Amino acid sequence: MPERARYSERRAAGLCVACGQQPAAAGTCCSTCAAAKRAAEAARRERLRRAGICVDCARKPAASAAYRCPTCLEQQRRRVSVAPCKGRDVTLDVTLPCREIEKPATSA
Repeated sequence: MPERARYSERRAAGLCVACGQQPAAAGTCCSTCAAAKRAAEAARRERLRRAGICVDCARKPAASAAYRCPTCLEQQRRRVSVAPCKGRDVTLDVTLPCREIEKPATSA
């Protein structure tokens, strides 16, 4: 069975989309699979940090001790700077990952 069809079937049945055995907890995975996923992601981030590579895009060198490349670091700052504050209506800045952003053309 194709992976998408299996995912859709399991999700519709309320099962964990990873193992298909246990009911999904809060999201799409059971607590066991969610813990394994978190551990794998933490190991990935640690491996990238040690290699000096951006933990977000995993393609560019990280800027000093920030663990992100300059492009991803700027995107993170923009997302954080628009966090909701005391009931004000705030629109989050959702941007593309840095590998999909093209540099603007400079006018001469």
